[in-house]
Amino acid sequence: MEQLLAEPVVRKHFVNGFKAPGWQISDDCYQVLLDRGWWVADQHLEDNRRPPGLPTYFYEDGGWHGHIQNDCGNGIEESWGRLVETVKGCREFRFCSEAAR
Repeated sequence: MEQLLAEPVVRKHFVNGFKAPGWQISDDCYQVLLDRGWWVADQHLEDNRRPPGLPTYFYEDGGWHGHIQNDCGNGIEESWGRLVETVKGCREFRFCSEAAR
Protein backbone atom coordinates (compact mmCIF):
# COMPACT_ATOMS: atom_id res chain seq x y z
CA MET A 1 0.00 0.00 0.00
CA GLU A 2 2.83 2.38 0.84
CA GLN A 3 4.17 2.19 -2.73
CA LEU A 4 0.76 2.93 -4.23
CA LEU A 5 0.49 6.17 -2.29
CA ALA A 6 4.16 7.16 -2.37
CA GLU A 7 3.78 9.72 -5.17
CA PRO A 8 0.87 12.14 -4.78
CA VAL A 9 -1.40 12.52 -7.77
CA VAL A 10 -1.99 16.19 -8.47
CA ARG A 11 -5.02 17.26 -10.48
CA LYS A 12 -6.55 20.69 -10.71
CA HIS A 13 -9.69 20.90 -8.55
CA PHE A 14 -9.31 17.40 -7.11
CA VAL A 15 -7.80 15.97 -3.94
CA ASN A 16 -6.75 12.39 -3.35
CA GLY A 17 -9.25 9.98 -1.89
CA PHE A 18 -9.65 6.22 -1.63
CA LYS A 19 -12.48 3.68 -1.53
CA ALA A 20 -11.37 0.15 -0.71
CA PRO A 21 -12.59 -2.63 -3.02
CA GLY A 22 -15.54 -4.34 -1.38
CA TRP A 23 -15.24 -1.87 1.52
CA GLN A 24 -12.46 -4.11 2.92
CA ILE A 25 -9.72 -1.89 4.35
CA SER A 26 -6.86 -2.55 6.76
CA ASP A 27 -5.81 -0.48 9.74
CA ASP A 28 -2.45 0.15 8.01
CA CYS A 29 -4.24 1.53 4.95
CA TYR A 30 -6.24 3.92 7.15
CA GLN A 31 -2.99 5.15 8.71
CA VAL A 32 -1.27 5.70 5.35
CA LEU A 33 -4.28 7.68 4.10
CA LEU A 34 -4.21 9.85 7.22
CA ASP A 35 -0.43 10.36 6.99
CA ARG A 36 -0.66 11.39 3.32
CA GLY A 37 -3.60 13.75 3.76
CA TRP A 38 -6.08 11.68 1.75
CA TRP A 39 -9.79 11.20 2.47
CA VAL A 40 -11.53 7.80 2.56
CA ALA A 41 -14.97 6.67 1.43
CA ASP A 42 -16.15 4.36 4.17
CA GLN A 43 -19.09 2.95 6.08
CA HIS A 44 -20.21 3.80 9.60
CA LEU A 45 -19.65 0.21 10.73
CA GLU A 46 -15.93 1.04 10.68
CA ASP A 47 -16.24 4.16 12.88
CA ASN A 48 -14.37 2.46 15.73
CA ARG A 49 -11.41 1.49 13.48
CA ARG A 50 -10.73 4.70 11.55
CA PRO A 51 -8.02 6.93 13.04
CA PRO A 52 -9.25 10.27 14.39
CA GLY A 53 -8.77 13.10 11.93
CA LEU A 54 -9.08 11.04 8.74
CA PRO A 55 -11.57 12.89 6.50
CA THR A 56 -14.34 10.45 5.63
CA TYR A 57 -17.11 10.41 3.03
CA PHE A 58 -20.14 8.33 4.02
CA TYR A 59 -22.52 7.55 1.15
CA GLU A 60 -24.96 6.36 3.81
CA ASP A 61 -25.45 9.97 4.92
CA GLY A 62 -27.52 10.93 1.89
CA GLY A 63 -25.22 10.37 -1.04
CA TRP A 64 -25.93 7.99 -3.89
CA HIS A 65 -23.91 4.81 -4.07
CA GLY A 66 -24.19 2.79 -7.23
CA HIS A 67 -22.45 0.47 -9.62
CA ILE A 68 -21.95 0.57 -13.36
CA GLN A 69 -23.28 -2.98 -13.60
CA ASN A 70 -26.60 -4.11 -12.15
CA ASP A 71 -25.60 -5.27 -8.69
CA CYS A 72 -27.48 -5.29 -5.38
CA GLY A 73 -30.32 -3.22 -6.85
CA ASN A 74 -28.12 -0.16 -7.35
CA GLY A 75 -26.72 -0.54 -10.86
CA ILE A 76 -27.15 2.52 -13.09
CA GLU A 77 -29.72 0.79 -15.30
CA GLU A 78 -31.80 -0.67 -12.47
CA SER A 79 -31.76 2.49 -10.33
CA TRP A 80 -31.83 5.17 -13.03
CA GLY A 81 -35.30 6.46 -12.13
CA ARG A 82 -34.40 6.79 -8.45
CA LEU A 83 -31.15 8.55 -9.33
CA VAL A 84 -32.91 11.04 -11.62
CA GLU A 85 -35.49 11.85 -8.93
CA THR A 86 -32.73 12.32 -6.35
CA VAL A 87 -30.83 14.71 -8.61
CA LYS A 88 -33.98 16.71 -9.43
CA GLY A 89 -34.48 17.41 -5.73
CA CYS A 90 -30.90 18.53 -5.09
CA ARG A 91 -30.03 22.12 -4.40
CA GLU A 92 -26.31 21.57 -4.08
CA PHE A 93 -23.73 19.26 -5.66
CA ARG A 94 -20.38 18.46 -4.08
CA PHE A 95 -17.49 16.17 -4.83
CA CYS A 96 -16.96 13.33 -2.33
CA SER A 97 -13.84 15.14 -1.13
CA GLU A 98 -15.96 18.21 -0.34
CA ALA A 99 -18.48 16.11 1.58
CA ALA A 100 -15.81 14.25 3.57
CA ARG A 101 -15.78 15.16 7.23
